[in-house]
Amino acid sequence: MSKVRLAIIGCGGNSSGHARRMNQMDEVQIIATCDVNTDIANSYIDQNILDLVPRPGAFDDVNSMLAETQPDAVLISTPHTLHFEHGMKALEAGCHVLMEKPMTIRAADAKALLQLAQNKKRILDTPCVPPFRKRG
Repeated sequence: MSKVRLAIIGCGGNSSGHARRMNQMDEVQIIATCDVNTDIANSYIDQNILDLVPRPGAFDDVNSMLAETQPDAVLISTPHTLHFEHGMKALEAGCHVLMEKPMTIRAADAKALLQLAQNKKRILDTPCVPPFRKRG
């Protein structure tokens, strides 16, 4: 079984627990992190997922990260005012999306994300427990 190639957008303290949990899942390979500058993204890797081989890429631009790494899924843990923008970019790139709460700041934006996810046949979720683990 191939692994879910995961990129993390937003390297603040809130996403650290997600990264550590995802790193413990055999089904997930964290391939990239992205924040406002690569120093933050690299520091995040060093603090949370240093043991990963190969080392995830560190990016300061969501578009570049999506194009260069082509993840299967993204975890969005940015300020909620950026969720819509980052979610749309990830879905447009063909990724499944796990997004921190609140999903968006406007109901119309949430509906647009859900519609795009349906059109692209991608999962868009905002749970406390990631949907990537096999359930059974």
